[in-house]
Amino acid sequence: MVIRQQKKQGVFLDPRADVVFKKIFGQHPDLIKSFLNNLLPLPEGHLIQISAI
Repeated sequence: MVIRQQKKQGVFLDPRADVVFKKIFGQHPDLIKSFLNNLLPLPEGHLIQISAI
């Protein structure tokens, strides 16, 4: 008799969903700043600045 153990897959939320995106980046503005600065092709020396409204 062979018993197989199944790996438990983690449950992940899709960051493309508006609620999840707001939850991740709304509580951590430094993450969205870093994310955008690394994602966007900005000229060297130009970085995105985020300020509280």
